[in-house]
Amino acid sequence: MTDDIRADPDSPVDLLVVGGLTIDVLDGAQVVGGAARHSTEAAIAAGLRVALLTVAADEPVIRDWIAGMGDRVAWQAAATTIVFEHHGHHAARRLRLRSATDPIRLAEGDRVPPARALLFGPVAGEVTDDLVGGLRAQARSAGLQGWLRRTDAEGWVERVRLSEVGDRTAAALRGLDLLLASVDELRGEDGEEGIRRLRAWAGPGPELVVTTGADGAWVDDGHGPPRHVPAGARTDRHTIGAGDAFAAVLVARRAAGLDLRAAASRAAAATSRFLETRPDPLPPTIDS
Repeated sequence: MTDDIRADPDSPVDLLVVGGLTIDVLDGAQVVGGAARHSTEAAIAAGLRVALLTVAADEPVIRDWIAGMGDRVAWQAAATTIVFEHHGHHAARRLRLRSATDPIRLAEGDRVPPARALLFGPVAGEVTDDLVGGLRAQARSAGLQGWLRRTDAEGWVERVRLSEVGDRTAAALRGLDLLLASVDELRGEDGEEGIRRLRAWAGPGPELVVTTGADGAWVDDGHGPPRHVPAGARTDRHTIGAGDAFAAVLVARRAAGLDLRAAASRAAAATSRFLETRPDPLPPTIDS
């Protein structure tokens, strides 16, 4: 059973995802990854009409994945793809950036499909402030993961505090309708603390969601105290990309008219189904 909110064929897509594809090096093997991939696949699994605006080079693994998406992908070819090495696994997983890519740019005459919901999901600086301010949809949202990280001199990914986000970037993000982050990205002790911290930074404008893994999520629509939303059914599948999957369904459901808490509940259930049905990228022993 799908979480189906598809519009008529001639209407806008339900969700436009914007972000770069990555090549993730997992236990020596290369697989396509990134918030853009996980969000897009989860939206498709939920029965949504989805389009992806992305950037990557022309490696075979990238080309094959894009070919499998049919006409859903607007692909900006680049000289290099974002490449992350994954070291460790689960909560101890660390990322090392091996290469970045070009910013996503819209040239004059480029056509972006109209969308009811828009989700920015950058991972390594490929979404600029101008792009955030320039793309339009009925409901615009962003996963903050890509803005709350930096790399050290050796490429290791480190977390950035909200207070370290640049003023121009912060202004662009605060102008969106919905912001999402994980409690770990916000360095909060729990979801309620995390969402209060995010509200203090974001101001009164956007709706907010903070995910807390197996504990579910906290939501704040700006009209009352934050509220907890339980997670969907537990799964023993790997959870890489679970937050991206949750975000994709949530923002589409929100744009379709559900209130924030109801949209989060639907997204939690859809994420559980998505995790149960997708194959593991590799065996679970990923060592440094």
